[in-house]
Amino acid sequence: MIPVKDKSKLHLIKAVGETLIEEGAASGTLPGRVRIQLNLNVEELTATSRFTLYVHGGTLTGQAAGKATSGHGGWESFSGKMTLSHGTGRYAHASGVGKMYGALYRRNDTLEVQTTGNLHF
Repeated sequence: MIPVKDKSKLHLIKAVGETLIEEGAASGTLPGRVRIQLNLNVEELTATSRFTLYVHGGTLTGQAAGKATSGHGGWESFSGKMTLSHGTGRYAHASGVGKMYGALYRRNDTLEVQTTGNLHF
């Protein structure tokens, strides 16, 4: 088991309906690039996402679900449970659970995300 703590700053690649697809750099325990498909619904107070982290030696893929809140000044935030469901390369047998927290600035759809959890090989 490896404790993991990462953070990312992402930018909008495209929007498909209510879903935002964002990419950017990840830093921390597992540095690399990350791509997130985020569906943030502040009217229903829900947040869901699917993500892939591209790291040296492979990839990690998972999802997160939790609650969303409407913030002030164009910011919306979310937090919830994260599950790693798949890996490739040296992470082919990886799994894990943790938390995902984030904030989305709606004026330009930039996204900041933090994750904490435990990775199992």
